[in-house]
Amino acid sequence: MSYARYAIYFVPRAETELARFGRSWLGHDIETDSATQAGWPQVSGSWRAAPRRYGFHATLKAPFALKPGRDAALLEAAVGRFAESQPPVGLDAGLKVVALGGFVALVPADPPPALADLAFGCVEAFDAFRKPPDDDELARRRAAGLTEAQDALLLRWGYPYVGAEFRFHMTLTGSLEGDDLARALAIAEQAAAPVCGHAIEIADLVLCGDPGGRAPFRLVSRHPLRG
Repeated sequence: MSYARYAIYFVPRAETELARFGRSWLGHDIETDSATQAGWPQVSGSWRAAPRRYGFHATLKAPFALKPGRDAALLEAAVGRFAESQPPVGLDAGLKVVALGGFVALVPADPPPALADLAFGCVEAFDAFRKPPDDDELARRRAAGLTEAQDALLLRWGYPYVGAEFRFHMTLTGSLEGDDLARALAIAEQAAAPVCGHAIEIADLVLCGDPGGRAPFRLVSRHPLRG
């Protein structure tokens, strides 16, 4: 199956406690492309609608369309080769829940430099596959109010939050304000407590595909880091 866009994600392995939390929180399993029973009914479904579409993940290379002359098979092979050369990255202090730019997310409690190195390595390694953004996409990105540095990154890499602007995060809600944000943050802190503060490992690169429209992203292939 071909997809409108592709992305390189960290997606926790299905058997881990972190993956189980993500499936339950979002009510969707990106690994199997299936709905799951959503936990914490006090959380509004609308709060989780945006992250549910993208699946429980952390972005390493943001979604991009393939440029002419590149295809999914070439991309998948390139991801596999790159993963073979990269070591796993340990988050020894685990994750914590924060409010990040108006949405709730899990972020590393103490991110190691190797994490940013891996993410920017993905940005660089697969950029030859990326179709440059058109004017509509540039305008949509700029509507968020980018800094001069972020705009330069957008023009160079097709995404403004890479390199020095990168922050590893696993999104739990869409954009919220005021009481909604405070309530979602409190619920997420309680719900995610069992998976916070424990060491985890970024052990794979995961290639995911965007079918287009409002359909959820799907896991295409998983590539263990073996460097």
